Amino acid sequence: MGLSIGIVGLPNVGKSTLFNALSGASVLAANYPFATKDPNVGVVPVPDDRVEKLAALYKPKKTTHAALQFVDIAGLVRGASKGEGLGNQFLANIREVDAVAHVLRCFSDPDVVHVDGTIDPLRDKEVVDTELQLKDLESLEKKRERRLKDAKAPGKPGEEAKADLAVYDKVRAALEAGRPARSVPLGEEEEPRARELFLLTAKPVLYVANVDESQLAALDSDPLVAKVRALARAEGARMVAICSKVEAEIQQLPEAERGEYLATVGLSEPGLNRLVREGFALLGLQSFFTGGEDECRAWVIRKGTRAPQAAGAIHSDFERGFIKAEVIRWDELLRHGSEAAAKSRGAMRVEGKDYVVQDGDVMHTRARVFTTVKATRRFAARPSTVPLVATGRVGPNPRGTGGTALASCSFAYLWLHAAGDHPSPSRNRARGAPTPSVRALPPATSIARLPAGPNVPPRRHSAGADPAAKPARRNERPSSSR
Repeated sequence: MGLSIGIVGLPNVGKSTLFNALSGASVLAANYPFATKDPNVGVVPVPDDRVEKLAALYKPKKTTHAALQFVDIAGLVRGASKGEGLGNQFLANIREVDAVAHVLRCFSDPDVVHVDGTIDPLRDKEVVDTELQLKDLESLEKKRERRLKDAKAPGKPGEEAKADLAVYDKVRAALEAGRPARSVPLGEEEEPRARELFLLTAKPVLYVANVDESQLAALDSDPLVAKVRALARAEGARMVAICSKVEAEIQQLPEAERGEYLATVGLSEPGLNRLVREGFALLGLQSFFTGGEDECRAWVIRKGTRAPQAAGAIHSDFERGFIKAEVIRWDELLRHGSEAAAKSRGAMRVEGKDYVVQDGDVMHTRARVFTTVKATRRFAARPSTVPLVATGRVGPNPRGTGGTALASCSFAYLWLHAAGDHPSPSRNRARGAPTPSVRALPPATSIARLPAGPNVPPRRHSAGADPAAKPARRNERPSSSR
């Protein structure tokens, strides 16, 4: 699941330093505005000790954690909504991400200049929010003008346009009052209409209070951090306080030395772990696991996802051909010691298509895998999609020979291999391929009696007519008896 979080904020607040710590990259972090021009993208693993514990059980060749994508976006200044600085580029980049990590500067450093000269995280937040709201108002007004014309249409199109305009007006009122679009309460029918606007302020936000190393020991009592915490609480948003400079230094240390360094700065774990977990929760995500001798892996899905869609996160064919899933909680599996022991004790559950996957489920999917076989008009009315079986041929054969019956073919006893063989012998000879096997019809069987495909009516013959006679063309005049 390719979900991303954009790191935004004013210039010189520590965005690129934070991105370097997250991704292990070496993005330029300079003491001047707009050091970042093009967005930098990094894929960050989500820390989860459940994956390591399951890997110890399965002993796989490969272990894969869930991952989030972070994007370092250019800094924003006043007037960005009108194109000032890198405003247009900033706003275009932020529109592409799924959520926002808003970095607010809470540290004082004379060597790192602030664009406004003083440290005030709430003022900085208002600058960014104002520019986003102005841009949203601009784009909303353009869409509103188009829907006003559509609302004059009669019937259902006009009613749909009027329903859209009602939602647009609610969102516009909030933006004009200085509130983000995500703060507008919407009903179930209104939410899809609001999502179609793709507004910048509708994205969920995580506030990141960037502090100095000297502030880490007393984060709970720091006045600037307290302001950001109160802001997040008032908006119902998430918040995390970290020192991006310290986090970048931790990533440069060997794994064995990180614990000792964390203890010296008064931390129990890297702040990045908390940041990534908060971002994961911000997007409404959760993990389920698969395990075996080849790989133990955490898969990312949204909360409330049902079993077929979760299987589709592994491969789209699994969602399409989903049959059932064998499910067990990760901690319950660890208690039993192996999947075999869990099955023997009845701990593995069999769930169907309506099962809602829970965070921490270990799931094995049973599914039919499908392929598409195309037949010529000589044999079939349209392409047929049929299930593959373990032998690699196409589906089960009712007569016990190789291949399968084409589901949409009016000739019931035609079977083809799944290797791409063409039903036309001449086409196969031309490319050096073997001719597909065609089972002959029983002599007493009339084509008119064969079961027809979904879109092919059976051929009918009038009494006394010769079935083998050539039918008259559509525009051909019948011969006269005179």
